[in-house]
Amino acid sequence: HPRGFASFPRFLGRFIRERQILSREEGVRRITGLTADRYGLRTKGYIREGYDADLVLFDFERILDQATYADPFRPNEGIEMVFVSGQAAVVHNCPTGVCNGKVYRREC
Repeated sequence: HPRGFASFPRFLGRFIRERQILSREEGVRRITGLTADRYGLRTKGYIREGYDADLVLFDFERILDQATYADPFRPNEGIEMVFVSGQAAVVHNCPTGVCNGKVYRREC
């Protein structure tokens, strides 16, 4: 499905930038901190000392989903780098081979 890799770029590009349904800051908060808070991920969602350094460097003026039903893995526009636990995992749509991710379970 096209939203497998393109949900957030679609949200930021089409709904936040183009349609302006929310401010840029509120849009980013909804897909980062709010989501982490909702799922009880205490070291995710914010840029703070002691938190995991999971970051996406993107160009707000260019970010947009490119995936289609025929090509659901097509790279998104405007994403420059993805950092997982402080190490570059994707650079200009090319995976680096870094596998720092962890499985998190919701705390009760």
